Order: sequence, then C-alpha cells, then structure tokens
Amino acid sequence: MHSRLALVLDVPRLMTDRLVLRGWTAPDRDAFAAMNVDPEVMRFFPAVQSRAESHAMVDRIQASFESDGCGLWALERRDDGAFVGFTGLLRVGDGLPVSGEVEVGWRLTRSAWGQGLATEAARAALRYGFETGGLHDVMSMTAQINVPSRRVMERLGMVRDRSADFDHPRLLADSPLRRHVVYRISRSRWAQPLAQPSTGCHARGAVQAVALDDRHRFSKPAREAIRLVAGIGVEGDAHAGATVQHRSRKRWHPEAPNLRQVHLLHAELLDQLRPAYDVAPGDLGENLLTRGVDLLDLPAGARLHVGDTALVEVMGLRNPCVQLDRFARGLMEATLDREADGKLVRRAGVMGVVLVGGDVRPGDSVGVELPPGEHRPLGPV
Repeated sequence: MHSRLALVLDVPRLMTDRLVLRGWTAPDRDAFAAMNVDPEVMRFFPAVQSRAESHAMVDRIQASFESDGCGLWALERRDDGAFVGFTGLLRVGDGLPVSGEVEVGWRLTRSAWGQGLATEAARAALRYGFETGGLHDVMSMTAQINVPSRRVMERLGMVRDRSADFDHPRLLADSPLRRHVVYRISRSRWAQPLAQPSTGCHARGAVQAVALDDRHRFSKPAREAIRLVAGIGVEGDAHAGATVQHRSRKRWHPEAPNLRQVHLLHAELLDQLRPAYDVAPGDLGENLLTRGVDLLDLPAGARLHVGDTALVEVMGLRNPCVQLDRFARGLMEATLDREADGKLVRRAGVMGVVLVGGDVRPGDSVGVELPPGEHRPLGPV
C-alpha cells in the first residue's frame, strides 16, 4: 500500500449519475451538524454528535486531504444541489488493529437512504483510489450489527476478513457496537471485468458458475452450461416444472405453481463463508452463482436478463433450512443475520421463475430490470 494517496492538494471533484463528490463548503457545516444529531443516522455510533464535534470533524476531514492525500468528500445531489452526507477514503487513526490502513466510508442523511446512493458514491471513491491514487488495498469496518453498511460493502465487492474482526477498544465491553467486522478489496479484485448488462437494465453483474442435478440432493454439480426453459426452470434439474417440485411442499400442495424454478446465489456470500466453511459453486444447491448483483436487495418482481436471451423474474428469498447444517455444522446460522431491530435477514440467495429461456454459461452478463411503481421487499418463498 502506498504511504500516501497520490492526490493533488486541491480536493478532486468526482461525478456519478446522481451525485457530485466535492470539497466541503461553509453551508455544509450546518447541514452536517443537523444530520449528526439525528439518532437514526447515528444509531450505529456510540452517540449523536454535538455541533462543536460535528464542526471539528469537518476540520479534520479538510486537513486530511492536505496532510495525507485522502479524505471524505461532501456529497451533493446533482438534480437539486442538496447536501446528503459524505463518502470517501480516510486513513484509520491510531489505537485500532487496522490503524494506518485506508478505509472507504460513508454517512448519509436519512432522506437519502434506500436509493443506492452510498454504493454509487463509494464506487466512485474506490475507482479514484485505485485508478488515480495508486492504492493497492482498501478496507472498511463497522459494528457487526450494522447490517445496512455491511450490505453496501458486499455490493462494492468487498470480502469480509474474519481474521481481522476486533472488539473496539474505545467501547464498553457490554456495548452492542463493540464487536467490529472488517471487509477488504484489492486493486486486482476491483479491476476484475464484468460483462456489460443487457440494454435498458439498471445494474450489471455476471454469472460465475452454473449447476444442476437431476436428483433431489442438497448440492448440485457445476456444469459448463445450463438451459433455462420458460415456465419450467433449469432443463434436467430435479426442481424443474410448472408446478411445485420441492418435495416437502409437493406433498401438501402438489398443484401449486412452482415459484422456485431457479435458485440464484451471490458469490459474495461464499467469499464471506470461507475459510470457516469449505464451500464451492453448487455446494449450497444454487443453479446460478452470480457476482456483482445485490440479489438480496432486489424488490419483488425484479427481472434478471441473463446471457443473450434468458429472462428470470425474482419471486422471493430462499429460506435457509436444516440441510445447510447437514452439509456443515453451523452453516445455517452463518447464512442468517439480524437487523438492529431484530428482524431476520436471510442471505441464502433468491428464487425465480423463467420467463424467457436460453442457454447460460459462466461469464454471461446479468442485467437487472426493476419493476415499475412502488417497490416491495422480497420475502421468503
């Protein structure tokens, strides 16, 4: 890692589709102070910040660009010029196990949540750090219970480094925020190319592996290619069919429509499970292993354009079951998480139905088409 990010002293101005990443202005200070007294914005921090503490933080941010060559950009919406928080690169201070490393971080106003803005801005920061600043590695850290920020890290392609997790020394032993998790991404990983999306899609990703099994077994062997058939699923797979094929459900509702024709899993989950669990493509029973698509954050009815012709509609979340523990002890719990309010988060992938068929191979593109109107979150199916 370079000891200093190769930035000019003038704060660089970056642009994304919806945001401007820029230096801080005097009006930003008041907006930032108002944001930092919001208990919802600060719920994963030990306490809200006073006006003086907020202003002092801006002073440190501005000084860091000059002293260390990196810092936190103020975020401005391009459409209305509103200040919505910060995102950027900052060297971790003394007193922590990761001191001296460069961290990508973000904090957004509540009005900017749920729109993918943190991910969009952080991608721009990482791109600048790797492509212009000459960084080799970037990390990010947060309280273990901060699921929203961890999801941003995963969307960025960062991988959890379980060996680097730590108890924050400045937090009390009984604080729910004390345990911190660490995610990392390298320049080489960032540079891995992804296939371009289908025309009109809102996000991009790629197929990493495909699998099928003609018998009802938990794991599926990886294949060179699979064929998706409209209204049926994966040709030759035990779960293919217009009506329900999962044995436990077929026993009680044999005529129910098959909403679980295709199981899709994000490769980022396998990255997180290793090295604690020896998991390879197909081991968790998925048909399509994708990378670069936040499957769990898709709304109900989202459509995935896969390869040249295939189209899959996402129906819901896979509900982790005891078969995960039969594969490896503790694996079921490892695929579950909880929000700060205790809400269960299922991370074992999503289920979909095939609208348009086609052959699918590793390396094929995955484009996301979001449904019109109000979006509904995925539930178990």
